[in-house]
Amino acid sequence: MEMKAVGATGLGLSAVGLGAVEFCAGDASRGEPTLREASAAVAAAIESGVNWIDTACCRRACEWLPDGHLAWFVIDAVAALDLKPFYRAYRDNGQGRAAHDPAMMVALLLYSYVLGERSSRRIERRCVEDVATRVICANRGLALGANATGISA
Repeated sequence: MEMKAVGATGLGLSAVGLGAVEFCAGDASRGEPTLREASAAVAAAIESGVNWIDTACCRRACEWLPDGHLAWFVIDAVAALDLKPFYRAYRDNGQGRAAHDPAMMVALLLYSYVLGERSSRRIERRCVEDVATRVICANRGLALGANATGISA
């Protein structure tokens, strides 16, 4: 892991950090990482040499979304679907670019289409600007432009 000097302190800070703001007591039914998943992510980061873990305190996106919102319904509906065909094609062996979770992508597209949004570029923008879409995407900005996926723009 590449380290950057912290002034004249003699300390080194990893060039790559881990954004852990969403690692609070997660609710897996709402797309948040569970405590076990968060712990595994932190352990893997530390094992890789990361020594900068950003735990900036801010309100989690899921706290901004009221109970009964359409996004929660879509997340629950997708959780009830049989997505085995998607997961059979899901590559998680480290080859190529990391893939987005199929359940999250199905929920994102279903929610966006219900709202009448079919442009991949506008859906990508919603992943940053819209609270409900951020909840569905686990608060991660996604690259969904025409060059990033097979979704037409």
